[in-house]
Amino acid sequence: MPTTGVAGTIGQESPGIKGKAGKALSPAWRGRDWRNSRGSAGFRALCAVALGPRPGPARGRVVRANASWPSHDSDLRHDAAAMPGPTSPPRSVRALVVAGSARVESNVAAIVALASKTLAAAGAEVRCTDLAVLLPPVFVHGDARQTALPAVQSIRRDAAWADTLLLVTPEYHGNMSGALKNWFDFLYPELAEKLAAAVAVTGGGGGDMSLTAVERSVSWCHGFCLPYRAAAKDSDFDATGLIDRRVSDRIERIAYDLVRYVGPLRASWAAAQREGSGVAAGVAGLHLSDEAQ
Repeated sequence: MPTTGVAGTIGQESPGIKGKAGKALSPAWRGRDWRNSRGSAGFRALCAVALGPRPGPARGRVVRANASWPSHDSDLRHDAAAMPGPTSPPRSVRALVVAGSARVESNVAAIVALASKTLAAAGAEVRCTDLAVLLPPVFVHGDARQTALPAVQSIRRDAAWADTLLLVTPEYHGNMSGALKNWFDFLYPELAEKLAAAVAVTGGGGGDMSLTAVERSVSWCHGFCLPYRAAAKDSDFDATGLIDRRVSDRIERIAYDLVRYVGPLRASWAAAQREGSGVAAGVAGLHLSDEAQ
């Protein structure tokens, strides 16, 4: 598994990874009670299988993203207000992986599982949001009733919790999925400062249009994107999951780079906000009111 991120590919051929990225359900996970889940061998099970046993304090871990996930420890949830400031003790990077499809898709689930596993191996605490489970309503601007909906609250809470995001979308008509675009519509200040990356699942194309659409939406929310992306087409998968080593290698490098570079980015953002709300603070100064909420 590459640990150097994209930097390890400069000046040499990408070594890839050994073996297949997909994994069959182990006996330990077949017995789990996945209440309220859509497809017991789908997204939630794949995420859990990819992560294996809960790692120790030196490694990352994945926790549930919404009410459909099996409950582990009640203290794993954090409000956005718990985000540490510049003088707070260091903590693990918080990474959110979003499955951006309104239906259960095995190829999307395989990518989410690999990304979650790699983020945890890089030391992050990981949550996974499955939009096929949350099924939020179509965003209506100014509709206060939507704010109280559990699905909407979960979307906003987990986006605010995260330091970095890996967004997985199927490509529909040369664009990101409607489900992922709808997820973006419920967010704005929650994505400011965040470091994100996009991965597309396509029918056979290169995914450039859908990836660009995701990255543009992050930028419009004053977030930042890695200059590195990945796309997987149908032929890159078999019944066990993702089998193309080149695609797996890119996704793993993306995951390591998200964890590696989010720290310096957050430190720079915090330093800018200490300048106040004036122009010297740059765009970070426009979000001082977000931090106070």
